[in-house]
Amino acid sequence: MDDRGLNEMRAGEGGAILFVEDGPEADALKALGLCSGQMVRVIRDGDPMIVDLFGTKIAMAASLAAQVRISDMPAPFFHCITAGDDHAG
Repeated sequence: MDDRGLNEMRAGEGGAILFVEDGPEADALKALGLCSGQMVRVIRDGDPMIVDLFGTKIAMAASLAAQVRISDMPAPFFHCITAGDDHAG
C-alpha cells in the first residue's frame, strides 16, 4: 500500500493515518490525536497547513505534517501510544 506525508495532501483530500514517524515531535503529534487509524482531512494546504481531526481544526507546520504518513484507504485499527504509556512495546 502506498503512503504519503500529510504535507503532500491538498485541501479537500483526506485519508487514514498509517503511522507517525519517530522523531522528537512524535509524542506531541500523537497527543493531539494524530494516531494510526484516525481519519484526517486537509482544510488548507501549505505552510502552515490546517487539518480536520475529530471535527477539530489543527494548524501545523508542513515539516511536522511530513512525519504523519497517510493512506487513502481507511486503516483497520486505532493505535496511539506515547512515551509515557505503560502499554508501549
